[in-house]
Amino acid sequence: MDKNSATWIMVSEWANDRIEKNQARLEALGTGETATNVCRGEIRSLRALLALADDPVQEEKITTPGYGLQPSP
Repeated sequence: MDKNSATWIMVSEWANDRIEKNQARLEALGTGETATNVCRGEIRSLRALLALADDPVQEEKITTPGYGLQPSP
């Protein structure tokens, strides 16, 4: 994955912005249990998305011809 591509930069900025907004919502007084769980789940998912750029296994899949799929017989 090209961490310097315009697409990845845009995606990572968006994800970090969403993480910040969810963290602020978590810190706000009166956030209910359901909203808290939703915020935590979204933060967890966004962090997993951002971690893809640092995952060597994902890098190998991307650089493998056919994106890691076996060629058709």
